[in-house]
Amino acid sequence: MGSCFFLKSIKNAPEKKQLVLPVEEPVPIELSAWLVDWHWPAGIEDAKGLSKSLTSLQLFAAYFNHDGELLLTHNFKEMLPKYKESIDDSEVFMTIVNDRIQLDGTSVQKDPDLISQLVGSEESRSQHIHKIIEMVDLYQLAGVEIDYEKVTDNDWNNLIAFYRELYSALEDKGKKLRIVLETKAPLESLHFPEGPVYVMMAYNLYGTHSGPGPKADPALISNVAEKLSHLSGKHYIALSAGGFDWREDGKITSLTEEKAIALSTLSSKPPERDEESGSLSFEYVDDTGMKHTVWYGDYRTIKKWIEAAKEAGITKIALWRLGEINQKTIDVLMEY
Repeated sequence: MGSCFFLKSIKNAPEKKQLVLPVEEPVPIELSAWLVDWHWPAGIEDAKGLSKSLTSLQLFAAYFNHDGELLLTHNFKEMLPKYKESIDDSEVFMTIVNDRIQLDGTSVQKDPDLISQLVGSEESRSQHIHKIIEMVDLYQLAGVEIDYEKVTDNDWNNLIAFYRELYSALEDKGKKLRIVLETKAPLESLHFPEGPVYVMMAYNLYGTHSGPGPKADPALISNVAEKLSHLSGKHYIALSAGGFDWREDGKITSLTEEKAIALSTLSSKPPERDEESGSLSFEYVDDTGMKHTVWYGDYRTIKKWIEAAKEAGITKIALWRLGEINQKTIDVLMEY
């Protein structure tokens, strides 16, 4: 009798509700990328693979001639219609960089004197903005991206005035402005205008300026995210695909991911993974007997860097650059 009562009590006892924890939705990433004029056929192939993930594409193809006038390359004039034939879903921006092409064909990259010439006075800024607007209208672009680097302390106030004036002129026409910033840009001490989208580079930890090492690591990405916090709004961190080849005689060459993978077959050992940065490295000897050290990123590297950016509160990623990115990396980027 007692056991029957006990069983009946259990049967009639109220059921305990199971605690259901909410499932966290993955944070979506906004992905943009650069397509460069010197490698555009391979870049367009990568863009096709990423077409459903790219929110914008930046055409890296606008420079300056020896007189400081805007110069579009012949490659650009081939690239733009081919891109529009293949993919026409993403917003397309023109990236203007302060590289000066001399009469003899040589170039001065990231020329600080050119910045002074372009933005040093209200008149020069007005003329420069007029030419930019003409270009945006002619090629029916969503907007323009300004990538002026090696800015001197004396030019920052004039450059910021240029940003503000250009943004206003573009906004009047329903166009957009993106601004690329180096990590040393004085965001803490100067007032950058609200409205433009800002992109800060989180790469070149090691590169042509240094000995061998990874392009980036989570610590660098976190530092860049902290700097961007001085700007209102949500902005982009730029990550870089590929890697570098350091030759023992001092020559340093930029590599695409596919080129790095091909060179790895010349090594006596498989590439080693650096746990801190997520990057791969290997050594090889070329057919002249010269020793090389290569560091590059693959799909696991890019994923690690994107996750580091997300942890730092950044959900907008700009990728430098399209062209010969391995399919596994394309697949990882498509997941976002």
